[in-house]
Amino acid sequence: MNITSFVVFLFLVNSSSETLTVSKPFLLDPFYQLLNSNGKQDPNEPPPNSYPFLVSVQKILVRHHGHLCGGTIISERYVLTATHCVLERKTQYKVAAGIRNLKFSGIYSQKISVQEIIRYSEEPSTWPFGKGRDISILKLKSPLIWNDFVKPVNIPLHSDQQFVGNVEFPGWGELAPLSVTSSQVLHVSQLKLWTFEECSEYFKNFTDFFYVTQYTICTDGPGSISDCWGDLGGPLLKDGVQIGISSWNFNPCGEGTPLVFTSTYMFIDWIKNYV
Repeated sequence: MNITSFVVFLFLVNSSSETLTVSKPFLLDPFYQLLNSNGKQDPNEPPPNSYPFLVSVQKILVRHHGHLCGGTIISERYVLTATHCVLERKTQYKVAAGIRNLKFSGIYSQKISVQEIIRYSEEPSTWPFGKGRDISILKLKSPLIWNDFVKPVNIPLHSDQQFVGNVEFPGWGELAPLSVTSSQVLHVSQLKLWTFEECSEYFKNFTDFFYVTQYTICTDGPGSISDCWGDLGGPLLKDGVQIGISSWNFNPCGEGTPLVFTSTYMFIDWIKNYV
């Protein structure tokens, strides 16, 4: 069997099974990159393998699973995301790991159904955004298999860590406000952290439906479009460490207003139970 036939064979196998892993990519890399690129030179499109901990949280849409939110791998069986992303029955959801392009799974992808939804807060009055506690963990039906494209995220070491400055926010969200459909290719936004005092002051006259508390982090992305539909539940990263989970924004794609994230380091002791 020549290399072309072998690659086609692997792709066909992947399309019919729930998981497939190639632990040592070498000759297959060009094929993977072909499937995981939209062919455009987008400065916000990260190189392959930049965020191996990022997953697409997917929900049943008619006859197939479609992208709903972002999430992050914290261990072989557990994925971190926002509670408001997974309010329905567990059987509705899958996660897709090891992908860069939502349209083409690629030979490194692993798609696994959700076995259990573990919410930090089960109190209905705290939904949909949990009064700042918009955080849940998904237990998968089978473990992920580590490779160069599927790895766990780094989490803060303790709850009193302080973070300032610039941060990254990768995801598959819309590329424009109210465009309805998510981006097919992973992209990343560069943002800047706000202080708690700055964010509280900004939102002090807003409705009680939205909450800025000690459990939240705010960012600003001057001149940028970010945190659109499809980005929610995804990670806010500082030097490769996940410090937040995308929770809500007031305007479509956060235009002109701060973006609000659930702080992971405020829940680090709870998260460590599943790492």
